[in-house]
Amino acid sequence: MAKKVVNKKTPKRKLKNSTVILFIGILLLLIPALVFGGIILTAYVSNFNPVIASRYAGDLNPKILDDQLKDIESKTKALPGIEKCEVVLKTSQLRINVDTDDTLDKESIEKLLDDIYNIVDNTISIDTYFTASESRKMYDLSIDVYNFISKEDTAIHYNLTKNSNMPISNVQLLSEPVDEEVVKEIYGETPSDLTNSSGRQEASPDDVDDATKDVEE
Repeated sequence: MAKKVVNKKTPKRKLKNSTVILFIGILLLLIPALVFGGIILTAYVSNFNPVIASRYAGDLNPKILDDQLKDIESKTKALPGIEKCEVVLKTSQLRINVDTDDTLDKESIEKLLDDIYNIVDNTISIDTYFTASESRKMYDLSIDVYNFISKEDTAIHYNLTKNSNMPISNVQLLSEPVDEEVVKEIYGETPSDLTNSSGRQEASPDDVDDATKDVEE
């Protein structure tokens, strides 16, 4: 007599309600965490790039290239009396900072400023790269040449500025006041100058002499 074959069915495991709830909860927490992490990562990466957006759309053309910046820097460093040179292009402004020999006088530093300006003009034309038109903005130029940064009288600091909307460049000796009379009015001897940091009034030399005479009498 033939035996009957009985197919045994494996019972399916049912997920418990607590497991389903735990899984959904983890998923709900993970989604916003991933979104928030993506926002932080995007902001961190974009933080190292200048925000140009549409502000300069169609402007700054032709663009200043890295090879041109390196050429300006190498030629500037080759000038006599140069100790340090930094050439930096920040969005639409070319900045050149030059530290010279501390022993140079004003005439020598002013001549270096002219030489650096000519280097820039010969490498990237001032009329082409630093002069705006009615329909196009261009780069701004700032050159600082100094022997050292200090409040001492021997400090010499020249600055040349050429914004794209300026017809010609402007040179200023920053280490000396434009109007000495105004400086004297601001920093000259006044009653407030005789008051020290503690708020007490300091005696002048005349007051000391008068007090000495009174004691001798």
